[in-house]
Amino acid sequence: MKIIAMSGGSTFGNLDYLKPAEKFGADRSISKPFRLHEIKAMVDDLLGLSPQTDGNGDSTS
Repeated sequence: MKIIAMSGGSTFGNLDYLKPAEKFGADRSISKPFRLHEIKAMVDDLLGLSPQTDGNGDSTS
């Protein structure tokens, strides 16, 4: 099972849960806000798929 940790975008304090998530085994991490093509690229990479884009960084699939 592959795990992508995502930040909750909280503005409460200066808490960073992404580094500990990686230490506990998350395969990747990403903080909000992020664009669809960024998360799709991570998923594709973890699944071993080759990325397909339209030239603007947006996925065509």
